[in-house]
Amino acid sequence: MASYFKRVIYGILFLSVAGVGSLHAELLELKPHKTTYNLQSKLGLPISTTFGDPVGSNGLAPTSDATPGQFTGFYSAGAVVAPSKTGAERLNGTLSLVDNAENLDLPRSSDGSYSLIHGASGASIMSAQASIMFGGIISVPESIFKNGSETAVANPHAYWNKEPFKAQHKIVDIQTPETDIVQVTCELETDYASGDLIKISNITNSQWNGVYDIYYVSSDKKTFRYRLGLSDSEKFGDKTLRADDSYNPNAFLTGIEFCQEAHSSDGYHYSSSAKTVFAIQAGPVAVTWRESSGTTDQPAGIVNVDWVKDKKKYYKLYNNKYLISSSAI
Repeated sequence: MASYFKRVIYGILFLSVAGVGSLHAELLELKPHKTTYNLQSKLGLPISTTFGDPVGSNGLAPTSDATPGQFTGFYSAGAVVAPSKTGAERLNGTLSLVDNAENLDLPRSSDGSYSLIHGASGASIMSAQASIMFGGIISVPESIFKNGSETAVANPHAYWNKEPFKAQHKIVDIQTPETDIVQVTCELETDYASGDLIKISNITNSQWNGVYDIYYVSSDKKTFRYRLGLSDSEKFGDKTLRADDSYNPNAFLTGIEFCQEAHSSDGYHYSSSAKTVFAIQAGPVAVTWRESSGTTDQPAGIVNVDWVKDKKKYYKLYNNKYLISSSAI
């Protein structure tokens, strides 16, 4: 959705006037990753955060500071200034067009200091530029944003770990509260959301291991649930077991159980054989990279966000955002 900011624009309400270099105007910025457009929807369009105000708004705009007038109309016009009939006869071929302004009787100031050559009106539109084509390779960052500026990385392929970082969370409780449902509780807070693909590993009940689409995450982000996808006969057998008073819904833990979000859950695919990341989803994609060299001193920040500890060493993390085009390579 559009937002306000000022910039010097050459050609917005564009007037080529001798003696005038530029004009100030408001730039209309489109952020397609923040708004879903459906031009055929009878409910309207995301013009504002209030339904019906203005007319045609479905109230689903992500912010209330949008540029006024979006989707309510667009006008663009242009013209060339023509000399008068008598002025054309006074054209001096040895002079420039600007110097001929009085001879051609072009619109001009009373003292002749300014002359209108041509003009156009309309709104400028700036759309976010895609950084990678759909299906393209997402390379490791060549620079890091530090202290308010970009700092180049001398050897990016040696500086970063090839595989993007995904936190491994220790499982402290896993149980099946009801048929076909498994509930997992982690030691630390996760960043999981409903719909994420999570890999469950090292559970003594092998049927609970694998990659699952989670459908529920608790408010503290430590507990989530997923469905096993049991068949009707398997559900019947499970219900029979639950009817026994000795049934234990919890799995026995050995201390090596963990869960980890799958790479494809975030819109990219990591090929372990090619050691390369590929863009598999159009729109904004965020990738967290881990430095390949660790340190014995704990860095500042939050664990699994700014750094991670692995085998007595600390590794810094860097989250980089990309905009993937809907056009394939």
